[in-house]
This record gives sequence, structure tokens and C-alpha cells, in this order.
Amino acid sequence: MKKVMKLIGNTVTVLLVVIVAMSVFSMLQHRKNPDKLPSVFGYSTMSVLTGSMRPYLQPGDMIVDRIVKAEEIKVGDVVTYKIGSSLVTHRVTEVLTEDSKILLMTRGDANNTDDGKPITEEQLIGKVVSRIPYGGYIARFIRSPIGLLLIIVIPVTFMLIGEVKNILSGGKKKTKEETDPKAV
Repeated sequence: MKKVMKLIGNTVTVLLVVIVAMSVFSMLQHRKNPDKLPSVFGYSTMSVLTGSMRPYLQPGDMIVDRIVKAEEIKVGDVVTYKIGSSLVTHRVTEVLTEDSKILLMTRGDANNTDDGKPITEEQLIGKVVSRIPYGGYIARFIRSPIGLLLIIVIPVTFMLIGEVKNILSGGKKKTKEETDPKAV
């Protein structure tokens, strides 16, 4: 039972370290270039805010986008693109070529008509490769002050206390030879 608990503890520790590292990396990327969406190895995560892609995507879901070239996009793919300062994630309904440039017509699954204008290669952020149901709510909670406290600060504090306790008691532990005179 101790081995299972230790394995679970180590797994949780590794996951926390990865989450914190990715969060810090994304934060630094965003501060360095606020106009660009932070990505790790060409992948970005975003929270779904509206119901325009129901039933495929629900508000509160998290999507994972992969950076792709416009030539790789096909009808039926779900893409994220930028309009002004807003990000939109809709399904591609038509791929057009105009003056050797690729244009994409899109529509939300819950919408009756295509979006107003085709999007250009420059507006394309990426293609949705995965979705995590309710992941957006979790990410938003983790970024809140209470979430940061519960998910990161408290576990890290307990880990540090445990390590300090191990270091301080390290000199007081007796070896098997010291506790069992027959072991020699």
C-alpha cells in the first residue's frame, strides 16, 4: 500500500511540476509577445466561451490547437482564427483560392449561415486537434487566486515541509545494523 501511495504522490508531483512549468513558460511567452498566442511545441490551449460550435464544443471545454499551414486545412476541419483582437473557432465549409492565396469559409456548427468573410492565411491560428471537456473551467479555476492556492501553493508547501522534515530527521535515523545486533 505504501508503494502505491508513493507512486501516486510522485505522479501528482510530476504533473504539478509540468503544469507550473508550462504555465510559467506560457506567461513568459505572452509577456514577450502579447500579440501572439502562447504555444508549447506548436500547440496552444484555449477555453471555449460560446455555444457557436455546439454540440461538438461546449462552453467551458478546452481545445488544443496545432499550428498548421493553410494548405493543410480541409473542408470539415475545425480551425481557430483571429478577427481583430478576438479568437474564433469554427468549422471550415469551403477552401477557396484567390490570386494564389488560400481563403477559408467557416461556420459555427450551431449557426445557420457561413461567417461573413473568408479568413486569410494570416488570420489562421491553428487546427483543433483535441478537446478536453470542462478543461476550460479547470484552467480558469487554476488561474484564479483560490485555485492557485489550492492546486499549486498548498501542495508545494506540504512537499517542502516534508522534505525539510526528512532533511532534519535524516541524521537521527538508525541503520539496520544499529537497531539489530544480530544483523552484523
